Amino acid sequence: VEKLHVLGRGSSGIVYKVHHKTTGEIYALKSVNGDMSPAFTRQLAREMEILRRTDSPYVVRCQGIFEKPIVGEVSILMEYMDGGNLESLRGAVTEKQLAGFSRQILKGLSYLHSLKIVHRDIKPANLLLNSRNEVKIADFGVSKIITRSLDYCNSYVGTCA
Repeated sequence: VEKLHVLGRGSSGIVYKVHHKTTGEIYALKSVNGDMSPAFTRQLAREMEILRRTDSPYVVRCQGIFEKPIVGEVSILMEYMDGGNLESLRGAVTEKQLAGFSRQILKGLSYLHSLKIVHRDIKPANLLLNSRNEVKIADFGVSKIITRSLDYCNSYVGTCA
């Protein structure tokens, strides 16, 4: 893949807009390297597991995960959402648009909950938009998979939106 430009930077890495030379497709590539502390490694492993499990029109699709353990780098190839995120949305949003966005977000959350996945950081910056007005949930860095029926999330994580 060819890196075109940086889409964003986060605490865990950089997201690039990339061009797949063979297929001509455009993707987003999240590149994580550096701090591979045990806690961060667990968080990254959990995010990769969730991305591998999910298959929904309301969740950003993962195309592949590439690990380079020797250099401590992980790259996650995801579908490219050409409309940015809801935080960067400019201008007035109609009631009809807002209802459509809300419906899609709630369907995405319902899907995740059916897989016993709790996102724990839903905010406009983690809700991506494309030119077809489709909203998809992204960034599963602090998400949790509930493994037992009596498990519950009793901790606060995420960011104040």
